[in-house]
Amino acid sequence: MQPKLRVSSTSLCLLLAPVLFGLSCQPPTAGPTNLSGPGHWILGSNATFRVEAVSSRSHEWTSGRFGWGDGIGAWRDFAAEESALSDTHAWSSIGAYQVKAQLRDKNQNLSDWSDSLLIEIDSGPELGSQLLVGSYPQALLYNATDDKVYCANAGGTISVIGSSDSVIASIPAPGNPYALTWNQTSDLVYCALAGAREVMVISGPDDEVRAEIPVGLNPSALAWNRSSNKVYCANTGDSTVTIIDGSDNHIVATVTVGSAPQALVWNPNTNRVYCANANSDNISVIDGVTDQVVGTKDFIGRPWALACDTADNYLLAAGAASGQVAIFDAATEALLDTIHVGLQPVGLAVNYANRTAYSANQGRTTVAAISLTGLRLLDTIEVGPNPSAVLWSPAGNLVYAANAGSDNVAVIDGAANTLIGRFPTGTRPWALCRNTTRSRVYVANRISGNVTVLCEKTP
Repeated sequence: MQPKLRVSSTSLCLLLAPVLFGLSCQPPTAGPTNLSGPGHWILGSNATFRVEAVSSRSHEWTSGRFGWGDGIGAWRDFAAEESALSDTHAWSSIGAYQVKAQLRDKNQNLSDWSDSLLIEIDSGPELGSQLLVGSYPQALLYNATDDKVYCANAGGTISVIGSSDSVIASIPAPGNPYALTWNQTSDLVYCALAGAREVMVISGPDDEVRAEIPVGLNPSALAWNRSSNKVYCANTGDSTVTIIDGSDNHIVATVTVGSAPQALVWNPNTNRVYCANANSDNISVIDGVTDQVVGTKDFIGRPWALACDTADNYLLAAGAASGQVAIFDAATEALLDTIHVGLQPVGLAVNYANRTAYSANQGRTTVAAISLTGLRLLDTIEVGPNPSAVLWSPAGNLVYAANAGSDNVAVIDGAANTLIGRFPTGTRPWALCRNTTRSRVYVANRISGNVTVLCEKTP
C-alpha cells in the first residue's frame, strides 16, 4: 500500500511558483490600504478621500482617521459589514499636502500610518453670498451694459441683482417667467412667460417694463440675433417661433417649426437660428434675413439643448432621450458625428481655450467632455447627482456643473478635464450664468428660492 502524499501549504506554494509566477500565498498585511483621492483641488472646497482596511486575527479594525497635512481628522467608525472609510477636508491655504490614513481596533490599538498621497491645493473661486430672490428661480441672464443679473422666478417675479451682488428690484411677472435673453443693441431684457402666452420686455437702465408682446402657446426659449436685431421666441405649445423686431418690438413673423420647440441658438457665422424640436426629433433652420424656415436637420433622440461652436462653425445638439450629442457642420448642414455621452444630456457648453464641448447628463452623475478637433469623447467626469446645467469660464479655464441632486456646484479643470472642487449651494441648483465684468458665477437654486454667488479668481 502506497503512503499518501502530504503537501504543506508552504510546499504547495513552492511547487506552484513556476506556474503561478507573481502570486503570493502570504496574507495581505493588516492595516490601511488603497488610499485614494484627488491629486489637485481648489482652496476652500471639501475633497473626499477613501481608505480600505485589511483586518487580521489580532486586529479587527473598527474606526479610522485621516491626516490631512494641516491637521488630523476625527476618528470615524466603519459602517457594519464595510471595510472602507471616507472623509472630506477643505484646505485654507495654498500648497502641497501629504494625506495619509490610520486605523484603530476595538482594543484601541493603532495601525501604522498608510503611505501618503500628495494633493496640490491652489486658488479657485470663493463661495460668496446667498441672495434671496423669488420663488422657484429657473433661469439667469447677465446684462453687461448695466452690470446686472436677471433671475426668472416661476412664482411670478423677475429679480434684478445689481453690481453689489444684492437684489435691487423685483419685477412682477405673472405667468411663469421661464426663459431670458438680452438685446445688446437696444439694451432690453426679454422674458418668456410660459403661462401667459407673452414675452415681457424690460429696460436695462431702469428695469421698467416697456412692452408685453403676445406670442404663441407656452413660450419656453428665447434667442437674440445681433446681425438683424431680432428676438426669437420658441412656443412649445403650438410648434411655432415668433420673430420680434428688436428696434420697436413689433412682430415680424411667426413661422411653423417641428413639434415642441425646446431650445434656440443663433449662429453669427451663417446668420441662421436653429430650433430644437423635442417631439419631432429634428432641428429647424431659420434664415436670419428672410425669417423663413430654410431647412431641417434630423436628430432622433429628443433634441433638448443647442450650442454653436463659432470657431469651427459647428452646431451641437443634445438628445435627452438618446444620450447622444450630435455635431453638424453649420456651413453644409451635414451631420459630422453622433457621440454617446451619458443618460439624459440637457445642457451644453463650449470651451474655446481647449476646443472642447461639455454636456450635463442629468440622468446620472456625469459631465461628458467632447473633443471638437477629433470629434470624439474625451472623458466622462463624475461631478454629482443630476447635473442640470453646465457653463465654461475663461477665468482659469474652469467648467461649472450645477448638480440638482446634491445641492452643489462642481468645478472642473478645463485643461485636464478633472473634478477639482465642489461648492455648496441652495436646494436644487438649476441654472447658471457668468458676470463677465466682475468674474462672478451665479447659480439659481430652484427649491430654496435663492441665488448662490461664486467669486472667481483672476490674474
